[in-house]
Amino acid sequence: MKKNKMFTFCFIKWLFAICFILSFIVINDTNISAEEAEIDTSLFKYEENEDGTITITGYNGTDETVVIPSEIDGKNVSIIGEKSFYENMNIKYLTVSDGINIIDTYAFRLCENLESVILPESLSFINSLAFAGCYDLKSIKFPNTLESIGLDSFSFCTKLEKIDLPILNSLCPRAFEFCSNLKEVNCKDGLKMINLRMFSGCIKLEKVIIPDSVKIIEGYIGEITENPNTVIYANSNSYARKYANQKGIKFSCLNFHDWDNGTITLEPTVKSNGKKLFVCTACKLQKTQEISKLVLPQSGDQIIDPSTNNTYHVTNSTITNGTVKFIKTTIINSTISIPDTININGVKFRVTSVAKDAFKNNRKIKKITIGKNIKSIGSNAFSGCKNLKTIIVKSKQIQSVGKNAFKGIYKNAKIKIPKKKMKLYKSIFNKKGQKKSVKLVK
Repeated sequence: MKKNKMFTFCFIKWLFAICFILSFIVINDTNISAEEAEIDTSLFKYEENEDGTITITGYNGTDETVVIPSEIDGKNVSIIGEKSFYENMNIKYLTVSDGINIIDTYAFRLCENLESVILPESLSFINSLAFAGCYDLKSIKFPNTLESIGLDSFSFCTKLEKIDLPILNSLCPRAFEFCSNLKEVNCKDGLKMINLRMFSGCIKLEKVIIPDSVKIIEGYIGEITENPNTVIYANSNSYARKYANQKGIKFSCLNFHDWDNGTITLEPTVKSNGKKLFVCTACKLQKTQEISKLVLPQSGDQIIDPSTNNTYHVTNSTITNGTVKFIKTTIINSTISIPDTININGVKFRVTSVAKDAFKNNRKIKKITIGKNIKSIGSNAFSGCKNLKTIIVKSKQIQSVGKNAFKGIYKNAKIKIPKKKMKLYKSIFNKKGQKKSVKLVK
């Protein structure tokens, strides 16, 4: 029993010792990391300004990652001075601490290996040629506090592909001159003017987004970028659109389009959808809209043929064997034809009958042609057509003619019928109201 107690005591003591050692290692390692994270301000050269702040004038380090401190020897750093990092070939990743207000002329010029820059919200001015010739600079985010980007400040930053411009008070010409891979410029809403000469020599510039707030645009982008495919993106009612139209620059609507009423390019039918083409009146962009299939009229429906304004009654509603009855016409002509077929929503319907009273008392008609699919003619169909002199019957399928169908037509009218149907049609057409002087002829 005593042996077990002794073993337990030793085990706990041994475990405590191990935990103590591990905690010492962790604490010691944490202290080392904290010391490594501190900025070595001794590497920076500086001078004191009249207001008691500091201007950095040089750097003696060789690190790839550089954090410019906000304070040295208890004094605030406000300016990164002229040529302070000029031709530094070591620096790749730059962070400018909060509190710094100005990056001065030539500050990072020809830092050829500089890839990324993080700027503070305190920054107000980037002066001329500050980052010129930083060939490897791929990305930079401008703070909202920035007021001015100086002349040639980012010229020849040949790996920059996109920039977002904040609301600036001053935009110097050639600020991004010869950024040969720059493809997109996005101007923040609130910016009032833009000088497109900023992008002189940006031969791959494709897209410039300009908000409604911009009311002044200087420079002709086509001559400046030498890229005829540069497109200004803005709202259709913006100043930027007017500018693009005046200068003949390609334009595209930014948030919405002003579509016209559209043109039907493919009529819909009951068998297939149609298509309608819309064109934006602002940027000429086109879009196609599908038009739903049409509905096949049902038996009993009354329809109007849009090509003739004749009215028909659907007697059989099928896609392959549809039929209609001729009801009436609004045509005021001396010559009228009852067609073989009509097209309804892309489906062909055979005209198989003439309704009663269809042409009753039509005194304008002189000649009528009856289509080849007619099987019946209703009563009083041509009654009172006193000037109707010629009736041409193409149909060989007529089975019935209604009472008084031809009553009151011209006394010497002639009804021309198919030669092979003469015997049958004499009996069908006989005594339908016409005078005896009306003749059936071949």
